[in-house]
Formats: sequence, C-alpha cells, structure tokens
Amino acid sequence: QFYGPITYGISGEAWSPVVSEMDPWNGYLIYNRTSSDQIITLDPSGGQQTVIAKIVEENGWLITLEASAGVYSDLHNTIGSLESAEDGIDWHDNPEISSPGDGISLFFKNSEDDKNREITSDIHSINSKTKVWDAFIRNQTQSEVELTWSFTQKTDTDMAFRIVDINTRKVIDPNSVSSLSLGEVSSRYDRGLKIISGSESQVAAKVAEVLALVPEKLSVEGNYPNP
Repeated sequence: QFYGPITYGISGEAWSPVVSEMDPWNGYLIYNRTSSDQIITLDPSGGQQTVIAKIVEENGWLITLEASAGVYSDLHNTIGSLESAEDGIDWHDNPEISSPGDGISLFFKNSEDDKNREITSDIHSINSKTKVWDAFIRNQTQSEVELTWSFTQKTDTDMAFRIVDINTRKVIDPNSVSSLSLGEVSSRYDRGLKIISGSESQVAAKVAEVLALVPEKLSVEGNYPNP
C-alpha cells in the first residue's frame, strides 16, 4: 500500500532508502499507492521492536542506479524484471521525489504510462521481449555528473545489457564497468539515456535502432534557399 517512509539528508544531500524508525526533527515522506485514504499507525513508545516484512527474492534481476554531482546525489533508483511485475505502471513503480532545493535527479519514464510520470523505480515483467528503459538526469548544480550502478539481484540467464548515452552516442556494457562520467549536464535540459536488456542479438539490434535516430553531428547551415 505504501512507499516509504523516506527522509532527506541523513547521509549527504540525498533522499534516504526506506526507513523503519523515525528520528525527532526529521521530515518524512510516504507515498500512498492506492486510490483511497489509508491509515498509518505509529508506535511512539519505542518499546516494541519493529518487525520488517520479509523480502522474498523472486525470479528476475534488478539494477540500482545512482547519480551524483558534487555533494548532491540521487540514490536508490531501480530498474529490472520480476515475475510479479507488469510492463506498465504497477505497485513496483514508485514516483520520483524532487529535492527540496538544488540537487540532481535521476528518473525514468515508462513508455506505457499515458500520464508520462517521472518514476524512481521501473520494474518490467519477465518475458523474451527486448526491454528498454528511458532514463533521464536533471541537474540543478554546477558540478559534473557521475552515473554509477550495481546489480542488486543478478539473473541466472544469459542476459545482455547496454546503456546508451544519447548525447554522446556512447554505448556501455554495465557488466564490464560500473560507472559513466557524463561531465557537465545543463540545467536547462534533461540528459537522456537508454538502458536495454535482452539476448545479445536483440540488444545489438535495438542499440543500432536507437543510434540510427541520433545525429552523428550537429551543424548550422546557411538558410538559402529559404526566404
């Protein structure tokens, strides 16, 4: 029913992971995944030990991505494929939360979401289709941006992955390296990335399709013969 609670600034200028205890003077955010009002029950005494729900690992894979710019970070962004997930928006997919001031934001947009929402986790179903995630980085700082990632749950199957930087046409294999330096990211425009998974042949074909739509170079020509 809920995503959270999360809080800001426990470790640097970034949102925290989900926490099970609330500290005095911190502000907390909780997202209600349902379409109706819900009741949250808190134990103010601290006398009862908090019971964390058991996490059952299911078939599939998960990657956590992090973006950092100087002292600012956006952590705990997740993509992947799981048995219980759907390709569209479902309970696995949580909204992106903006920083309370300057900061950096890494988010995804699901191609099947007609509301075009910005989400911090985008988990797809498991099937043989090629999967594509549209990732974006929004930088409100003056620092260079670094993108890092790690597999929080690896797949047992022979799965290929690629990260395509739309601006530079650079193609990265996340199994071979764990970071990508993006340099300066303009505060005026979101930086676009494509993350692709599938068989080796499927991924190669999709990467070629993506790159075919990206100009190899930009130029300004004379306006002749336009009026």
